[in-house]
Amino acid sequence: MSLEVSEEKFVHEVEKDTSRDLADKDIKESPNVLGFGVFYGDGSSFFGQTLEDWQNAPKESVQLILLYYDEDDGLGNHTRCSISGWDYYAFDGEMFTASNDTRNLCSDYILYGRWMDTDKWKQVVQSALRYQYSFW
Repeated sequence: MSLEVSEEKFVHEVEKDTSRDLADKDIKESPNVLGFGVFYGDGSSFFGQTLEDWQNAPKESVQLILLYYDEDDGLGNHTRCSISGWDYYAFDGEMFTASNDTRNLCSDYILYGRWMDTDKWKQVVQSALRYQYSFW
């Protein structure tokens, strides 16, 4: 079964996931993270599943992160969460945090967000759409 999602719906979900109601809180504490995808301002991406993978990810110009959890979304896919719009992103091997203040992060290994114009950001979102259900 193929499920198509428009860019507008995905962008809306990204904006909803990064609302300031989540400011300085853990993005997701459970279930366990199975993997992540990091999408950068230059159009590149990086995928991983472990803390070591996170530590090897490029640090600068993070635009969007997709997280994949060990929970079923009811359609046979992994539950997902998209995160964007923050200055700092951290992963401690189990939990992700995103914040605009480094004092609130769960780990010392930080990836750095960067502002970019809307048209370029939409290109990053379009790239991430290909991986919204699974990256492996």
